[in-house]
Amino acid sequence: MSTYLKRISVICFIFTVFIGQVFTPIVGHAQELNATGFVDSFAFEKTKLSYGEKTTIHVNFSEKPGKKMKSGDTLTLVLPPELKGYSGTIALKDEAGRVFGTCQINANNVVCTFNDTVEKLKDIRGNFNFTVQGTNVEAGKTKDVQTNLGTDLEKQMVSITHPKGEGTEPGIFFYKSGDIQPDKSNEVRWFLNINLKKQYLHDNIVLKDTLQEGQTLNKDSFTITINNKEYLSLKQFQDRGYGYIKLTSDSSFEVVIYRHMANAKSFTIFYTSTITDSGKKLKHLQNDYKLDYQILYEKPISESNSVK
Repeated sequence: MSTYLKRISVICFIFTVFIGQVFTPIVGHAQELNATGFVDSFAFEKTKLSYGEKTTIHVNFSEKPGKKMKSGDTLTLVLPPELKGYSGTIALKDEAGRVFGTCQINANNVVCTFNDTVEKLKDIRGNFNFTVQGTNVEAGKTKDVQTNLGTDLEKQMVSITHPKGEGTEPGIFFYKSGDIQPDKSNEVRWFLNINLKKQYLHDNIVLKDTLQEGQTLNKDSFTITINNKEYLSLKQFQDRGYGYIKLTSDSSFEVVIYRHMANAKSFTIFYTSTITDSGKKLKHLQNDYKLDYQILYEKPISESNSVK
């Protein structure tokens, strides 16, 4: 090797060592705060849940004397398997509106990461809320779940009950339900369940559905299930002559199922809506419907209701 190349190699080695010595202490400053007394308290909005039910966890935290926060510090809250977090991101702000960190809500934990603003502030304190869903409990059982979210606080208990189904034959003609999945917290799933007793009809089934404030209809999300085993796209549903779904506005549509195709069959119409920024501020998301149908040899029925 030439003298010139040797000199270049030595310079590169010295530069590498220098960079390592400069940046290693900076990385070393970042710490995990969950067991340092940083979290003052946490509380469950509800401590008795049904399977699939949601509750909110409120968290309060503050900087402690002699434990100055640094950029890169993290706070990790660990969720037990029976509580599933609804995905999302929360900005942590002081009273002046300055963002000093962000919290990422995941299915199994919450990770808050603090930025360099914390090094400019004194006596940092704050709070945030996040939503979890009761899950992973055997049907017919109630499970008492104790957790301190991985902090040094005392454990608290949440009871989750998973009812055992009693039979499979529905006792009603129609019901509507909606839910939000933890991994898609900005989306609502809606289910329109029709002719659940598989009765014979005298006339067509007509259903008008309208989303209320805070939601946008996802027009390409429709799926129709027949007899709980055959899954059709909207195009397949219409091409096979079952009926049609007509969009009447950006937030409403009309479903018509032809009488001769609805006889002795049950239908579930699935679709989704996206929660808008204004919708995220609402306590409830509402969906209205109007249903007209007539069972063979019975009087016509017209019903209207709202689902939240």
